[in-house]
Amino acid sequence: MAQTKTIAQKLPWNDRAGRFAPFKAAVLVLVTLPALWLLYRSLTGSPAEPTALGPRPYIEAIHFVGDWTIYLLLVTLAVTPARRLFDWSKLIQVRRIIGLSALAYILLHFVLYIFDSKFNLGFVVTEIATRIYLTIG
Repeated sequence: MAQTKTIAQKLPWNDRAGRFAPFKAAVLVLVTLPALWLLYRSLTGSPAEPTALGPRPYIEAIHFVGDWTIYLLLVTLAVTPARRLFDWSKLIQVRRIIGLSALAYILLHFVLYIFDSKFNLGFVVTEIATRIYLTIG
């Protein structure tokens, strides 16, 4: 008979038994901090400069999110070697959280790029195909 999981077991900050896992919760908070900082910077500003992101806010946001995507991907890839090196088995529990956060950041990066190109998807596809740094990135 198939065992069904309760909602508590499916929450990202709980362990497999459904108990609160402080380490997983801390990592979840840490990976959301850059997005919250970007949101804060995009909402604050002065009368002379409506956003704290500067005169080209989309470009600044695209670069910020892209940088954090790379950081999260590198941390995700470093989890298994770090677990073996430090003999810390709990580290493997947060690999999925970090990896899915990297996915969320790369999707946000792509959406911001589409916004910056004024929803011209033909232009976006052409740019990605012709510019090698966009294809790699």
